[in-house]
Amino acid sequence: MIRVSGVHHHINFSPRKILGVAGLTLCLSAPPLNAKDTFEKEPVKTETVDSLAYKTQLSKEILEQAPSPVITIAGEEKTAGIVVDVTENRLFRYDSLGRVVDGYVIASGKIGRSGKSITDLGIRQVDHVESYPYRGAYGTKRKQKPWDYGPNVLYLVIINPETGACEGSNGEFIHGNNNPSSLGKHSSKGCIRMENEVIHKIAGEIENGIYVLIQ
Repeated sequence: MIRVSGVHHHINFSPRKILGVAGLTLCLSAPPLNAKDTFEKEPVKTETVDSLAYKTQLSKEILEQAPSPVITIAGEEKTAGIVVDVTENRLFRYDSLGRVVDGYVIASGKIGRSGKSITDLGIRQVDHVESYPYRGAYGTKRKQKPWDYGPNVLYLVIINPETGACEGSNGEFIHGNNNPSSLGKHSSKGCIRMENEVIHKIAGEIENGIYVLIQ
């Protein structure tokens, strides 16, 4: 049992794999993480989008207006599995055919001097998924203060849209949080924060290598 912000959480979920983009070569790899210690949360529900199974889940009407997941990398059109809209603080997921699957309210970077979120925009790729207590994240904030990142982190790397080359990480990831009240706001130092129940669900379904568009 893990205690986060004074609340005990329990989870029991059955992941369903979402189709990723085939043929991708990842530029980073991580050592296996010890899965013995995991976040425990409320049981993950399996209702449809219409029933809004999660507090931060977007309505069907908003999903119908989801942004296009089509991206261009090295002159070739591809489909992003995740699109993050930092203006509206929303995250959308898509299948391999570009059809929206679901979406959630998120928190993104604080508003900077430009009047916009400080979260860097562009194309990313999910290199791997990390789990609490982030024992493999040596020398990082995740190792020092794992409770700040919730149950899971989607580790993102930067993809150069002109060449398709991986340019490493800028330290901005998609992860859980210890401050649910920040969701829907520009409140992070650049990372994308999600509801803990949701990031745990996504972590069990996502495949390494999918593209993420942050716009």
